[in-house]
Amino acid sequence: MPEVLTPARQTERAGPAVEPAITVRYLGSRIWVSREARLVAGAWIRNVGSQVARRIAIPDLRIEDGVWCRFRRIEDLEPGEQASLDPVFRLAGDKGHLEAATLTGMISTVVVGQVLTGRLLQTRWPLTVVYEDADDRHYGCHCDIELASFPLTLRIVESRRSTSRESPVESPQPGVLSR
Repeated sequence: MPEVLTPARQTERAGPAVEPAITVRYLGSRIWVSREARLVAGAWIRNVGSQVARRIAIPDLRIEDGVWCRFRRIEDLEPGEQASLDPVFRLAGDKGHLEAATLTGMISTVVVGQVLTGRLLQTRWPLTVVYEDADDRHYGCHCDIELASFPLTLRIVESRRSTSRESPVESPQPGVLSR
């Protein structure tokens, strides 16, 4: 499994912004047929802004009905620094029981279960990352993890950024899962 935090890469920036800017990427191509792909697969966040991103949190992600994953909290990401989102806790039913898992493994299990039972295949999982800057301004990065192709290739699509000066950035309203 890759390191949870990697050192800052000073050459990557979102632009001349004088604020933190979190981006999400997914390394996950041909996960079912390549041992190497399974070892490096996973979601990563990177601070491509010029300031430290603080108090980074990701709300629980609904993988399918009754199955959620909980991400660990990340205190700070320096400009250019990245962190893995793949180590997660699996929550089932009433969210009372935590079990160590990986995001990629959870998505893979759900996709296999849906294919084998003939259920409608879910192809998107909405993800939100919320964070603050040193002046307590609140930011959010909203995107979808997408099942791009088989044998299980995952990617990030439709990334959107939001800012709020007065209150925490809200996650999109929960509702029907993206398909």
